[in-house]
Amino acid sequence: MAGIDTSLAPRTDPETDATQPDSYSFDQDERVRVLAARNEALRDTLLRVSHDLRNPLFSIRALVHFLKSQSDSDNELRTTAQGIEAGCDRAMELVDEMLESASDREQIATVSFEAANVQEILAAAALTLSSAALDKGVVIRQIQSDTIVPCRCRPKQLQSAVENLIANAVKFSPPGEAITIHTWICGGNAAISICDAGPGIDESTRHLLFQEYHRSPDTANTAQRGAGLGLHFCRQIVAAHTGTIDCRNLPSGGCEFLILLPSHDDHATA
Repeated sequence: MAGIDTSLAPRTDPETDATQPDSYSFDQDERVRVLAARNEALRDTLLRVSHDLRNPLFSIRALVHFLKSQSDSDNELRTTAQGIEAGCDRAMELVDEMLESASDREQIATVSFEAANVQEILAAAALTLSSAALDKGVVIRQIQSDTIVPCRCRPKQLQSAVENLIANAVKFSPPGEAITIHTWICGGNAAISICDAGPGIDESTRHLLFQEYHRSPDTANTAQRGAGLGLHFCRQIVAAHTGTIDCRNLPSGGCEFLILLPSHDDHATA
């Protein structure tokens, strides 16, 4: 039947309509072997790629140190260098995480939650994207909360999710506009808001926004085209924190992404 995968459906005898489990078990075992082989190939590729990325990142970091040494009287150059350095350091951390994940997935899955200040996570994410924003002519503006916004989380993972959202905001915001990031305590949750002044979300495809490999129709054939994985990864990270993520179009234009995370340690078994 069109549109239905029957490759793993139990075989039946057309005369007796009796299930034939041996044939089914064979197909299932074969598929398990194929998936295991694919996972092993993916693991090897991940190890090789993440390892090979380290050398150019070290070179970039060395060049950044040189730029910083020449920027004593040039604040704009120094700010740019600091942004590049933060991005490079974050990329190196991600490479290390990929290497560790590929070599010991169970260890990564059990990374513990720790107490963190969400304002500091937002500030680190904004610094990482500062060079990209400057190049685009966009300002990243963090609204400071009057109080510390505590959260039990995996800080590096949460920072990755926020960086993804800010990067999208930079990508879609026109030059001269501002991206606003803000965190506050909302009930028993830590709320994170990222607002941009871009074209907003197509309401007809809004329900697909966090699906794997989904790309906006507006970017399908443009230089802004991505892999369609960023928002999917964001949702996975937020879900691992037993939180929620959603988006809405703003009346003044642009859109807002809102993350809600439990402020307390509800992750004893995470």
